[in-house]
Amino acid sequence: MNDHPDLWSKSQSPDPFDQIMTCSSVEDFRKLLRAYHCTRCPLSSEIKQNPTTSRGNPNRHVMMVGEAPGHNEMIQGIPFVGKAGQLMDKIFESIGWTSEKDIYVTNICRCRPVDNRTPLVHEAKTCISYLKKEIDLIKPRFILTLGATSAKYLLGSALPSTAMKDIVGRFFQSEEYPHIDFFVLYHPAALLYNSKLRDPMWEHIQLFRDHLSRG
Repeated sequence: MNDHPDLWSKSQSPDPFDQIMTCSSVEDFRKLLRAYHCTRCPLSSEIKQNPTTSRGNPNRHVMMVGEAPGHNEMIQGIPFVGKAGQLMDKIFESIGWTSEKDIYVTNICRCRPVDNRTPLVHEAKTCISYLKKEIDLIKPRFILTLGATSAKYLLGSALPSTAMKDIVGRFFQSEEYPHIDFFVLYHPAALLYNSKLRDPMWEHIQLFRDHLSRG
C-alpha cells in the first residue's frame, strides 16, 4: 500500500477526513483517500488496508457504483480490477465503451469485508460519505448501480423492492439526487456464478446505450 504523508501538510486542516471532504478535484480525492488509514468503521481493522479509490474518466458524467472491493482491488487500491472487473470491461467493450474513457468506476464501501461478505448497514452508511463527495465533484448525469447493495444505499425508498429481479434494467430517480438518472444493473460478479444472467445483462447495457443515444 502506498502512503503519502506529505499530502496532509498541504492543507490547513489537521483532520485527513476533512481534507478529503473539502478537496476540489478528483485527482486530489484519489490521492488523499488512498493515503488515509480510515478508521471510521470496523472494516479497516478486519483486514489491514487503506481505502480503495476509483478509476475511469471523471469528465464523462456516467458513474458506475459497485458494492465493495475484493482481494485484488484491496491490493491495488482501485476498484474492479479482478475477474468481475475484467468481465465488466468486456461487457462495455461490446458497446464500444472502455471503463477508462467512458465511465467513472467506484464503490459504496472502500474497504474489503472479510470473506467478501455484504457490508453491514452501519459500514455502508458510514463509508458512503466518500461516494457522496465523488458525486459532488463529478456531478454525473447517470449512475449505474451494480447489484442490490449499490441500488439499496443510493436509491433507498425510491425502489419498489430490493430484489434484483424487480429493479434490474430499470431507470429510477431519487429526491436526494434530483438531477441524476439511476439505472440498475446486475453486479458482474453475479454473472461469474450464474451464466444465465449474461444475456439479460447484455440487453440492459444495450438499453442504457440506446437511452443515451436518444439524448
